[in-house]
Amino acid sequence: MANAQSVVIYDGPFAMAMPGPCVSTDMIILTGRMVITSYERPDGSGGTHITFRIITKAQGTNQDLINPKKYVMNDENVT
Repeated sequence: MANAQSVVIYDGPFAMAMPGPCVSTDMIILTGRMVITSYERPDGSGGTHITFRIITKAQGTNQDLINPKKYVMNDENVT
């Protein structure tokens, strides 16, 4: 069987705000890039399987000017 070719569903900017994981009163603004792809492949019984892959890379800071903190996020989800 040949390897499946991926289809890019989304490749673009990513932004989110979230509470800080270390200090709950911190609000973190993350910006970066998200890529969502899908792969379709046949199985041996005539069926089809689809794999979704989401890769997100972002960085950001909290909004505290006195005690700033930097954050980095790298996430991959395969379904």
